Amino acid sequence: MTTSSNNSALEKTSDLHVVETRPLIPPSRLHNDIPLDHASANTVSKTRRSIQNILHHNDQKLLVIVGPCSIHDLEAAK
Repeated sequence: MTTSSNNSALEKTSDLHVVETRPLIPPSRLHNDIPLDHASANTVSKTRRSIQNILHHNDQKLLVIVGPCSIHDLEAAK
């Protein structure tokens, strides 16, 4: 990062390709607008059981958790 007493001389380095930003829909609204159906609830339950089996060494699959794209609090991420 370049430091300068004249901020106008600094080249813009972030949000170079951002065309638009919009606020996210609050989760509570999504829960009301898109209720959990039977198939989705079964998928969540089955996936939780699968992860639990991997973590308890009852399944030899490899569990890979991807994200967030940046971690600011390493302890919280662990």
